[in-house]
Amino acid sequence: MIPEDGLVVVAARRDEAQAAAAALVAHAAAAIEERSMGRNRILVFGRFGDDAAARSAVVALRSAGWPAVVRPLAGGHLT
Repeated sequence: MIPEDGLVVVAARRDEAQAAAAALVAHAAAAIEERSMGRNRILVFGRFGDDAAARSAVVALRSAGWPAVVRPLAGGHLT
């Protein structure tokens, strides 16, 4: 069975992490997780109820200036 959930990833500076998480929550992300990617970079992950909601959130986040992308929950290089 293929999961219906959507995963959105926002890249941010470390000092932007809270704002990125808040932006994801404002667009209905159900769960937030942060992962450090180096000295001053962080990836903020937001889980959405379905792929359509995730894609809609990415459009809104990009319009607000956030570098955001929808990623698969499984498969590819993320597993």
